[in-house]
Amino acid sequence: MKKCFLTVVALVSLTVNAQVEKVSVVKNLYNIQTGFGLWVNNETKLTQEVALRSELGLSGAYQKRSGESVLAFVPGVSVEPRWYFNLKKRYQEGKDVAFNCANYWSVKAFYVSDAFIIATNNAELERNNLNVTVNWGLKRNLNANWHYELGVGLGADVLYKETDGFLTQDSPFVGSFTVRIGYKL
Repeated sequence: MKKCFLTVVALVSLTVNAQVEKVSVVKNLYNIQTGFGLWVNNETKLTQEVALRSELGLSGAYQKRSGESVLAFVPGVSVEPRWYFNLKKRYQEGKDVAFNCANYWSVKAFYVSDAFIIATNNAELERNNLNVTVNWGLKRNLNANWHYELGVGLGADVLYKETDGFLTQDSPFVGSFTVRIGYKL
């Protein structure tokens, strides 16, 4: 009886481990997202827990200088490897993991172009920016097609120079704050 019980426990354990090993980020995932801006992105599987996210869109920006407020949308592109570190744990706990629904760590390189800018008060972007940030975030599904993302990060502007234009700062350090709702394409 004892041998039979141990055999059953071993088989169940192997089955559970085999199922957990099958848990993986999606091979290829396209989304459109909005928050303070509008983006189209793709996540491509690199490993079981790592996806490479590439993104193109318009990012919103707000700045107040010398009593004048400027609201703008600037074009940008980013590349971001994401490590969905709790994907297997969420699966084991019976939580939703579809479409990369998990917490993640990432390193994001975000390039903002001065090619054009849509802004109030005819503001002009003084120069191109390249921000590199380390981020923590989470992605959760609302239903089969809709999801949301929340995240925070800290990094630096790689092309930092002291200037006095729109979207320029007094320091090379930058923060990242993400609040988005998206639709899986």
